[in-house]
Amino acid sequence: MSQFTKTTFSILLIGITAFLDQMTKGFVRTQIELNGTKNIIPNFFDLTHLHNPGVAFGFLGGANPSLRLGVFLLSYILVGVFVISRIRTTSSKLELAALSLLVGGAVGFV
Repeated sequence: MSQFTKTTFSILLIGITAFLDQMTKGFVRTQIELNGTKNIIPNFFDLTHLHNPGVAFGFLGGANPSLRLGVFLLSYILVGVFVISRIRTTSSKLELAALSLLVGGAVGFV
């Protein structure tokens, strides 16, 4: 796979993933009350509207917002550099797709 094809595929998959992430969040914010749950697929898949003030899983939830932002940005940059370097060097289509989905989810998180 050429570098151009890898980059195009990766950017497209990142964009689609981030878009779907934001659409899902928008749906939850507008259609489900806070702490409420909506059944999407009976006996299989529910969406629940929760608010997490922390970085991940409530980590640093009670900390100063500046500290949370600093930890978040540092983590985001370090992981981003690693993942993007892997995207550029991988020859595996499966790894490229997995890394692109990871970045798309991170972009959608912001």
